[in-house]
Amino acid sequence: MPRNDQGQKVLLPATYPPYLFRGQSKRHVPCFPSMYRHIKTMPQYMWKVSEADAMRIVADAARTLWYYSELERHPIFQWAKANRLYLPELELAQHYGIPTALLDLSESIEVALFFATHEFKDGMFHPCTSGTGILYMVDRTRVPKGLVSRFISVASQPFLRPLSQWAWTCELLMGECFEDCPSLGAIEFEHYVAGFLWFLFLCVSVLCLAASSIAWDKP
Repeated sequence: MPRNDQGQKVLLPATYPPYLFRGQSKRHVPCFPSMYRHIKTMPQYMWKVSEADAMRIVADAARTLWYYSELERHPIFQWAKANRLYLPELELAQHYGIPTALLDLSESIEVALFFATHEFKDGMFHPCTSGTGILYMVDRTRVPKGLVSRFISVASQPFLRPLSQWAWTCELLMGECFEDCPSLGAIEFEHYVAGFLWFLFLCVSVLCLAASSIAWDKP
């Protein structure tokens, strides 16, 4: 089993998927990770961030550190530590709702389609019946080598939610928009029943094209 720089054993996927997906019930431009979404005008340099925005970033970082401390008490993390097994703390924090500089992805198009066609409201997911959703696809085989390490699998670990969602994450630096990611394609669609059925058919067709190495155009 491979080990990291700290000598911890690292769980890796048996196979690496060629494509990763992300579904949103609404398109957001720019598409920033949760830690930066509150910044209305993104400055070019960190030191130009307003005091209010900087304080919120620091608060989110503090939440992440608090989450780390809670994870250390979890029986699974105690077991992993005793067995020198690495678990991705930051990626898990992102997947469980802590604001980070990461975006959720999935190697399952079914999972991405669920999030593209449902909105979370009043503690539950509800099918969308109006508006416009979007499905993203990243062709990992065409991601530049210098950016490959930004995509991390979160599914190979004991926690249920990331495992059942075939989860991955993508790291974005402050000011980077997900839609500028190399090898990214996207399809927007209307939220209505007939359109949804057509959308499923279209997705299958696009995947068949992707399997033939035909790249998507950017939206």
